[in-house]
Amino acid sequence: MAALHDRGCLSVLWECGGTLAAQAIAENCVQKILAFVAPKIIGGSCAPSPVGDLGFREMTEALMLERMTWEAIGADFLLQGYLEQR
Repeated sequence: MAALHDRGCLSVLWECGGTLAAQAIAENCVQKILAFVAPKIIGGSCAPSPVGDLGFREMTEALMLERMTWEAIGADFLLQGYLEQR
């Protein structure tokens, strides 16, 4: 992140899996979330997740999004929002 800042990059689109996403969120490297939501249901302890383990066990610990927008894109929805600053 420091190298990107040194090059003048103030905004970075970071597409990654759940493990890296959780680490970036936990380290406060992420301010804005863009997430596609598809009309599909998957579940189970081995199911893929857009965000890995953040160590939260209670809903009161959940990270909230602010200034959210929804946009239909085909059959999917694009959710955009900013992580609440703690």
